[in-house]
Amino acid sequence: MFSSKHRQQVKFTSILAIPDLPASLQRIHVFAGPTKDLGASGLKVGALISYNKDVRTLVRSALAALPISSASDAALTPLLLDEEWMDGFLEKNRKALGQAFDTVADWCVEHNIE
Repeated sequence: MFSSKHRQQVKFTSILAIPDLPASLQRIHVFAGPTKDLGASGLKVGALISYNKDVRTLVRSALAALPISSASDAALTPLLLDEEWMDGFLEKNRKALGQAFDTVADWCVEHNIE
């Protein structure tokens, strides 16, 4: 959730938290990692959430030979465990996202683009 002068706050809801999804859960796959959220594109770390056993098996076998490096583990673990730092980082991220949204929205308003 971020603030903007152009829109009301909308809370993020994960697709995994939506009850009675119209699509089969077997066709929904969620990937997460530090690349975008933490600006850590060099860290080869990620997570897959999937109810589809075939997808999990395929990904697991494809990545079996590529374990998380010690350097990535050593760099990421302290960040994830430091709740105070993480809360501050995410707050700064939300503020920057709101400012970026306002910049684009202002341009769109100026050019009569809905």
